[in-house]
Amino acid sequence: MLWHWAKRRHPEKSNKWIADKYWHPEGHRKWMFSEGDKKLKLLSDIKIVRHTRLKLDMNPYIDENYFILRKIKQEIKKLKSLAKSVWGNITKPETKTITNNCCPN
Repeated sequence: MLWHWAKRRHPEKSNKWIADKYWHPEGHRKWMFSEGDKKLKLLSDIKIVRHTRLKLDMNPYIDENYFILRKIKQEIKKLKSLAKSVWGNITKPETKTITNNCCPN
């Protein structure tokens, strides 16, 4: 589709000229559609977000606690992903315990 757009935009130019103008190698990709500092995002670069399913037998007017807890869990998940993007992977430091001069197996 992009190639057809580029050919329609520059009908008198050669295929090599069009490829050199719009497709550039970047990183491990040989053909990245870009012009200047603008780049086309690929679908493979977008992270897949899975959603938890609703329990269909729950009623929002009767089972309010279920929906409140679900909303809190969603907010916690959002905050965790935000913290991970800001500070990187949050991991606990490894601690080694040695008791009575014995090494753990």
